[in-house]
Amino acid sequence: MNSQENTLTIKEYPWIEWLFGLILISICASSVANLRDQWVVPLVTGGLGILFFALSTILIVQADRTTGLLTIRRISLLKRSLQEIPLSSITAVQLETHHSHSSDGSSTTYRIVVVTKENRTIPFRNSYSSGRLGKEARVKKLRDFLGVGGMDFSLGGLLQNANAQAQQQFQQEQESITGNQAEEHITDDVHWKLTTRAMGASPLTQWFSPDFKWEGNFLFLTQKMQGQGSQRGLMNMMGKMLFRTTLSLYGFPPDLTPGLETASVLTPLDALLEPHFMAFTSEPAGAQRILNPWAARPLADWAKSHPLTSNSASQLSVLFSPQGIYITTMGLAHAEFVEELAGMGAQLVKTQGSSI
Repeated sequence: MNSQENTLTIKEYPWIEWLFGLILISICASSVANLRDQWVVPLVTGGLGILFFALSTILIVQADRTTGLLTIRRISLLKRSLQEIPLSSITAVQLETHHSHSSDGSSTTYRIVVVTKENRTIPFRNSYSSGRLGKEARVKKLRDFLGVGGMDFSLGGLLQNANAQAQQQFQQEQESITGNQAEEHITDDVHWKLTTRAMGASPLTQWFSPDFKWEGNFLFLTQKMQGQGSQRGLMNMMGKMLFRTTLSLYGFPPDLTPGLETASVLTPLDALLEPHFMAFTSEPAGAQRILNPWAARPLADWAKSHPLTSNSASQLSVLFSPQGIYITTMGLAHAEFVEELAGMGAQLVKTQGSSI
């Protein structure tokens, strides 16, 4: 795959077909030399070998911003074809899958297609083949170059699309309760927004304020099960893996958690927080200053009012990050719950000032 500033070129050679053809022709040559009175084997193997070479197709795909065209060339010994598609008409690049079943089991093969504004699906090759990872990489390169999206019909792509559809549904449901999520709100002079995210088949309600930013570091708190206790020894052993998994599930990108590789479990916590929360941070001294008594009080009050039990999935998590404060709870939120969440978030912001 070769790319320049205005062009992206993808070339696929039929190495497997050429290899089979070469093997068959080698068998033909060996048969001619060793079976002088036998012509069936040489004819069959030689014919098949030549057929492999004749039908094997080289694929050359070039996207050119200068000409405004996506060119698909298919070249074989017997046939050449050229197909040109205006870049402006392409709406998606997708990876299609084909599942086949036999007595030996099942297999999955793939091909890359582009989708146009006229809803035409144009495959690069008519046939499907193996090599999912390589094709996914080509799809990503093309999407990035063309500035388009697309659905992937691979397992990973289907899961991603299902998650996107779930998120859209959850957002619509939450907006029907609390209004447009693009709207900015103000509570006690603190600016904030509410968004809804999908974590698998479950919704997450996320409150965010940019009014306090911890540059270059992060602090992540998550609510403990009621009666769990401190378990400091266990948390020190398992903490990093547990917290990294949680951050990943919540979909926080790396720029929100600088220093994640060297982060550690924060102990001890303020006496108000210890029964209710666990904490993970890139900078323990700064995290202790953030979790001052004025910040600890609203968090502890929330945990007492909304305890995490085996019958409750409304776990609270708080991330102090370089972009702002994120407060996340499980499930959709009714209006009174959002008002309470905003009140606590505003208190957390106002106990910090602008930065530390």
